[in-house]
Amino acid sequence: MPPLPPPLLAAALPDDEVWITFGIVAGAVALAIQLEQRSRFAARLSGPVLALLFGLAAAELRIVSPRSPVFEAIGAYAVPICIPLLLLRANLRAILRSTGSLFFVFHLAALGTLIGSLVAHLALRAHVPDTPELAGIMAGSYIGGSVNFSSLSQAYGPQMDRSVLGPLVVADNLVMAAVFFVCFPLPSLRWLKRHFRTPHEDELARAAEAREGVLVESAAARYWAPKPISLAQIATVLAIAVAIAGLSQSIAAAAQAAALPQLFLLLLNPFLVTALLCVALATFAEAHLQKLGGDQELGTWLIYLFFFAIGTEASISQLLQQGSAMLAFCAILAASNVLTALALGKLFRCHLEEIALAINATLGGAPSAAAMAIAKGWSGLVLPAVLVGVWGYILGQGCGIAIAELILALER
Repeated sequence: MPPLPPPLLAAALPDDEVWITFGIVAGAVALAIQLEQRSRFAARLSGPVLALLFGLAAAELRIVSPRSPVFEAIGAYAVPICIPLLLLRANLRAILRSTGSLFFVFHLAALGTLIGSLVAHLALRAHVPDTPELAGIMAGSYIGGSVNFSSLSQAYGPQMDRSVLGPLVVADNLVMAAVFFVCFPLPSLRWLKRHFRTPHEDELARAAEAREGVLVESAAARYWAPKPISLAQIATVLAIAVAIAGLSQSIAAAAQAAALPQLFLLLLNPFLVTALLCVALATFAEAHLQKLGGDQELGTWLIYLFFFAIGTEASISQLLQQGSAMLAFCAILAASNVLTALALGKLFRCHLEEIALAINATLGGAPSAAAMAIAKGWSGLVLPAVLVGVWGYILGQGCGIAIAELILALER
């Protein structure tokens, strides 16, 4: 993860208190999952947002230290392993076949992010250092979620001002959480429903009637209901994930050792290599992978750890002191994403539920988008949400690198 600014106050737990810190993280993640499945209000927020808010609160109240080795380990090990676990279903044929119109709407929101990254660079380059790299990092983050932020910040971080990334992490997560809060009620707003079609909400309204709360409350629990998963399946998916993560790291290290040009190093960064390997495996070995199980459960638990970790970096007090320009930078991208998706979605007569889900998927990735679809009770959109979120990991990496390199080339 990128370097953080110095803390304003010491945390209650010292940095080296690893086991208690990890216990707090694991407990908070378990609580987020339980609340999402049992509470109507928590389901509206979604599990990933709850985990992020718990992390923010734990750091803001100085319960844990953001500099704990636990969070370094999550970034160094949990994220590289969770990505292949979540991508083992990233069959390109299935993505194109199953996502339907959501796949199209997702690209409208992604286009808004790209426009916003260029606008933010032009508007703030006189006030913020390293805006080409920041534009690339945030373009990737707001097309594929925080996993892309982590990978692109590792790729570009060494050549950037060390004081930049800490406040950017804070601003990114606060803006992302704010957009999640906005996205969730969008399909229910009457003034918007007058201008968009909302078939999924209309179907729920007809079916639910007086049981509206029960539907929302139980959707996440139904989706994550117990499944017959064997020890052999868990061992196999973990072995595949660790092997892919290790191979990706080795390829990236070999590229570094070969002193390849910077563009090739960016294209061969371990996260992009992981995504490509997983897509190839999921596309050409679908029959074998379909027999496995536990990958989504394990991957989702690990990504919840990551959401808690990035929440610990979203210090409001640090942002007020150091990050107002970063907040403006991220807000421009997010606003462009939302407004472009709504405007073009209206033009192309897209469903409002798909627009809200596409915005969520671009900013939060597959776990967040799936959590929203599950919590809202849009059962027909859960799989498409996962698939477009997975596609965002791949698309966001490439778009982030392309935007950064384009701006750098134009400014030379």
